[in-house]
Amino acid sequence: MSDIPSVQLNNRLSRDSYWYRWLMGAMGLFVNGFDLFMIAVALPLIIHVYQPSATVIGMIGASTTLGAIVGAIVMGRLTDVLGRRKLLLVNILFFVVFTVLSSLSWGVVSLIVFRFLLGIAIGGEYPLSSTYIAESMPKHLRGRFMTAGFAFQAFGALLGAVLGVIILNFYPSDNAWRVMLALGLIPAVVLFLLRRGLPESEKWLKMRQEKKQARTAQLGYRELFKKKYIKITILTSVSWFIMDVALYGLGFYTPMIFSQFGASPVTNFILQDIASTQNAIILDCFLLIGVFIAMLGIERWGRLRLQKFGFLGMALGLGILASSGEVGAMMHVPLLFTGFILFYLMVNAGPNPTTYMLPAELFPTEIRASGHGFASASGKLGATLGVFFLPICVEAFGLGITVGTIAVLCILGFVVTTIFGVETKGRELGGEFEKSENIVTFSQKAS
Repeated sequence: MSDIPSVQLNNRLSRDSYWYRWLMGAMGLFVNGFDLFMIAVALPLIIHVYQPSATVIGMIGASTTLGAIVGAIVMGRLTDVLGRRKLLLVNILFFVVFTVLSSLSWGVVSLIVFRFLLGIAIGGEYPLSSTYIAESMPKHLRGRFMTAGFAFQAFGALLGAVLGVIILNFYPSDNAWRVMLALGLIPAVVLFLLRRGLPESEKWLKMRQEKKQARTAQLGYRELFKKKYIKITILTSVSWFIMDVALYGLGFYTPMIFSQFGASPVTNFILQDIASTQNAIILDCFLLIGVFIAMLGIERWGRLRLQKFGFLGMALGLGILASSGEVGAMMHVPLLFTGFILFYLMVNAGPNPTTYMLPAELFPTEIRASGHGFASASGKLGATLGVFFLPICVEAFGLGITVGTIAVLCILGFVVTTIFGVETKGRELGGEFEKSENIVTFSQKAS
């Protein structure tokens, strides 16, 4: 505990404390999770109002994740150049503005445009929050704190789904989707006000001073593809891509999948949305259980073991889900829930928090947010493809084949992690990269 300033021990919630910094980073993920599952509840209402085609439905869902690709890359780079604190404020303000405009959309086109711009803020939050949390934590607490911070995304998702059901019960109207989207404004405004008192990251200030004294240029994205970092770039970007194809594709359409698979046997579209969302809330609880498992095991078992077993568990859950449509009525719903439960449990016990954590731990300070931005942008590319193509593939091939294909992708995630994995448990940020030119040396030491 010698590396923790005494002021942090005396007042854990002071603005200089790592507790406060952690909370300000974690709350950004809460806002992201809240929006993701609120739009999932709102989508059936939007579809009922505008009657879009399957392609347009995919565009509505993919607009946010497509914006997140831009946000992760741009905000990640700017965070390394301009500092963590400034971008934490700019990003959440961007979120506030386009949350309001999304709720005021006057048609499908305007909704897609505003959701895309909102997605820029959502994507930017990943490199921002992870970098700030990682640089604020003592190394012996870093894994658990980053995992606990990631749990806020699951809390946000759960609250978004619960409030969506409450709104539908008290305001069973076509326009309820506007109220749902507007609710994201409340936590975003609170977070903006609280973040104004954040200090800048000491590691970033030190790096900038050293660069200034040495008169060397700031490193850019090109550095990620050099021999020194290419293995880490592959590990972090490909595994995140695969994980988000599965998580966003299934998560975004969970209420609709329940409806299509007959787990919500009602005809009124609002009652059907309520019933299917209530089922989704039950599943969201397993996201919390999964991340709790990750918190307990992250420093004991390491990041890579959790990620590998998580991918395998996701594949098994999706395999069960895909087969549920081929059995009789008696086993149909139990298998449906079993597949979803296992998938949601294992995604948050493994790849969801670890793909968020590894880039922040593996890349050095000068390209930490850029490396994380590229990895999270790769993830959001996967999310975009998953959200856009899932309804199209379901319409063309059926839900069983579509979900089975995603299960195969999860097995590929296990393979990528096994081949390119570098463990970070108990290591300083950046590992040996800041001292070594050879990525193989680091990998051998880590294993």
